[in-house]
Amino acid sequence: MTSIPSRGATGDTDQAVSQSADASASGAAHGGDEAGGKLPSRERAAEHAEELREHIAQVRLKLAGGTVRHRAAVETYAASMDMLAAIFRAYASGALVPVERVAEIDRLRAVLEWYAEQARLCRLITSEGDAGRNALDEDGGKRARAALDGEGKP
Repeated sequence: MTSIPSRGATGDTDQAVSQSADASASGAAHGGDEAGGKLPSRERAAEHAEELREHIAQVRLKLAGGTVRHRAAVETYAASMDMLAAIFRAYASGALVPVERVAEIDRLRAVLEWYAEQARLCRLITSEGDAGRNALDEDGGKRARAALDGEGKP
């Protein structure tokens, strides 16, 4: 956890806040010790959110104490860190999906939509119902198996 140093002999707390900001943001935003730019685990994301929450509390304490000269810049920084902490909390809770999974989710959704439509058609006692029953019979579960294996298009 990075802390914001108290006002130094030079009276330049802004530089200390900036250095602390750089250390905190780079550690949290880049996954800290996670290598290769991979996403942190959900547990580590929750830890990052907590570290940011503590850091933001320290920044706001400095603001309340009046020891920061460029108040607007530091308030903007604190708001940015709040947003980053919220993103980490959302990822840790499962509310966010990594970008590389979006295509997979879209593909699986398309397969489920196709099966849902065929099942709806099957219930009709018309030529549309025949088409739905024939499509499911011809498919024989191939689309589902391909989707589960991560292959093919819906």
